Amino acid sequence: MLKDYDRQTNLIHAGERMDPATGAKNTPIYQSSTFVYNTYQEALDARKPLKPGEKKYGYSRVSNPTVSALEEKMAILEGGEAALCTAWGMSATSTIIMALTQEKKHVICSDTVYGGTHLLLNDLLSNHGITTSFVDMTNIGEIKNAISNNEETALVFLESPTNPTMKVVDIETVVSIAHKAGAKEICDNTFMTAHLIKPLSMGADFIASSLTKYISGHGNAMGGVIVGERTEIEKIKLWRTGFGTTLDPFDAWLFLSGMKTLSLRMDAQCANALKIAKRLEAHPKILKVYYPGLESHPQHELAKSQAKHFGGVLSFEIEIKENSLHSFFDELELCALGVSLGDVSTLIEHPATMTHGKMTDQAKEAVGITPGMIRLSVGLESPDDVMKDLERGLDCI
Repeated sequence: MLKDYDRQTNLIHAGERMDPATGAKNTPIYQSSTFVYNTYQEALDARKPLKPGEKKYGYSRVSNPTVSALEEKMAILEGGEAALCTAWGMSATSTIIMALTQEKKHVICSDTVYGGTHLLLNDLLSNHGITTSFVDMTNIGEIKNAISNNEETALVFLESPTNPTMKVVDIETVVSIAHKAGAKEICDNTFMTAHLIKPLSMGADFIASSLTKYISGHGNAMGGVIVGERTEIEKIKLWRTGFGTTLDPFDAWLFLSGMKTLSLRMDAQCANALKIAKRLEAHPKILKVYYPGLESHPQHELAKSQAKHFGGVLSFEIEIKENSLHSFFDELELCALGVSLGDVSTLIEHPATMTHGKMTDQAKEAVGITPGMIRLSVGLESPDDVMKDLERGLDCI
């Protein structure tokens, strides 16, 4: 599939071809652990380095045709040379960080990131010689200081918007700083996907994202992806094979199906999120709304210049009183209380006790994750109905 088609065309067709055995239009689910050879020479040839575009299969932990189709589609969508799919979003993050911190052992990371990423860097990898500086990526001085204070910086890892504080990072500037220091730059593009922004076109070295969220869109599959230069991806693939975190072919097939409607879903979800953010901002019981689409957001102009839309996730803050969280959440009927995001149905959660619950109170306070902060992933329901549901909860506090 050529790369110069429109994004929507590639979402439908990239990486997928008619099955030569049956003529099936959709990519089959190759639910096989082993692929056999007709001759011993074929078995030997399968272990030789692959040429560009060449695909050989022997064992699904290493490669699988259904997963390969998804990897090709993701690479084209993100504008990279190659992609590597993993079993979870966190396995994509952990695999690439481990692969890139073999010589230099220092990581610079956004101070507010997904709770699992913070756990990995702050609590787990710190026991294996990898140190992390968590910095406010909207403060360029903090990034420069973190690099200048440590000659071992291997990579800079950022989210934009940050989870759940919704800060927007100047990706091109951060990439420039990282490269001047000889560090690789990784963007977690889960919140936006390549439909809204392409960090690789802005100089980033890698994308490491969760497929579970918007790429699936239906809350029925788990997976992650790493996208970058082909030679680098081949090196990281050895780590994925060794860790055994390859994506399951059935989940790959679900992602291939979900991606076909990605642009339609995200355009609608972004529009719904903006409507709800504006109405929440005007509500008397809302202390603050965190959404880049609002003119009150400190990085509104940057967000507008970097991305197609502002995303489908927002956060807002309520005043904490006795049992106010119980009263609010328990009254909701439409907004489902759950930790994921990107589904066609609206999801709501409390970061301080759910997605970021393993962070210390001091760490949460330092990055602005307050006890009254609530994160909302806006779905495809009527925004009027979602707002009525939120108002029902707000009336009880």
